[in-house]
Amino acid sequence: MNDGEGQRIREEPAMNSKTSLDDFDSLSMKRYMLRWCALCMVAMVMIVAWEMGFYVASITEGRGSLPKYHTNRRHVSLSEKEDPKVIIEREQSERRSNLKKECELAEMDSNTVSEYTIKHMLVVEDYELVYCFIPKVGCSNWKRILMVLDNQTDSVQGLTSDEVHINGKFKFLSTYGQEERTRILKDYNKFFFVRHPFERILSVFKNKLENLKNYRKNRHFHRFGREMIKRWRSSASQAELLTGENATWSEFLQYLTHTQRRRKFEMSDVYFSDHWTEMYKICSPCTVEYDFIGLLENVAEESKYFLDKLGVGRKVQYLGSETSRPTNSSERSVYEKYYSQLSHEDLVKLWEIYKYDFQFFGYPKPWFVPDL
Repeated sequence: MNDGEGQRIREEPAMNSKTSLDDFDSLSMKRYMLRWCALCMVAMVMIVAWEMGFYVASITEGRGSLPKYHTNRRHVSLSEKEDPKVIIEREQSERRSNLKKECELAEMDSNTVSEYTIKHMLVVEDYELVYCFIPKVGCSNWKRILMVLDNQTDSVQGLTSDEVHINGKFKFLSTYGQEERTRILKDYNKFFFVRHPFERILSVFKNKLENLKNYRKNRHFHRFGREMIKRWRSSASQAELLTGENATWSEFLQYLTHTQRRRKFEMSDVYFSDHWTEMYKICSPCTVEYDFIGLLENVAEESKYFLDKLGVGRKVQYLGSETSRPTNSSERSVYEKYYSQLSHEDLVKLWEIYKYDFQFFGYPKPWFVPDL
């Protein structure tokens, strides 16, 4: 090999080496940038997923921790390990304990049962039973059951809500003398059912005001519809003022939250404004020592337990929702659709009205209600 060839060989690797290095740097940079972009996208996806998970969790824990979503899941998860009766009995103990604590904090203990509560108590003497009924908390079905226990009918099947409320011959505690009232409240089994407070008033609106077919049949509610439109609708037509039809959710909430004006308007009313009256005012749980406080959200399990405990489980049962007039107000999408329309101010006012129903019966404050 001569000197010229050696020089060429030494130069060629140098040139190849330089070209390879340049190519390597360019390729590395492209790969580096691609990896960096991919990592950024993965990080963004993870952040969005975390945020969405946090949001869903906040709904699940805040709104979704309502008994409908929380307690039922807990029943299912424990049902294989624990007797449902034991679960219900423990929950009853917890509810009574929570109720006692909250009544003390609210300073609502009293020795006198209000006449308003007495007028909502139905008595079945043969079974020594007292039921405090709260509208929009499954009371039609419980009245069907009481009609069977009181030998007014043979079966809960086939009885419409109208037949129950119109034809039912119930014995009200208010028809007894004072001495008998005291004895009955002391000795009889006393029970009532409650429901998530905000779901209950939404159900009232959808059933009694928004549903025109039902509204037109229930003339007792027309005066309320007229009042809502008269007070809170600008430029209302004569037909709207006359019929009270098509009162809106917002107008209903304005009616509820203007409490002084509402109380004056409802002064002579007992059995229709009670559809949105606070549950604790209807049944006076801080005064009356109830033997059973049920949740409508768990009514299938809890009604069976209660009726079995009375010894009538084979004779009568609580019917499913197909016998009622469902409004779907307990469905999350429906519930949030309506409450998302309200201002923070209105939500706070509404909370102030119904806060004791939440606290007495163990319902958590809704996540969307602002703190004061």
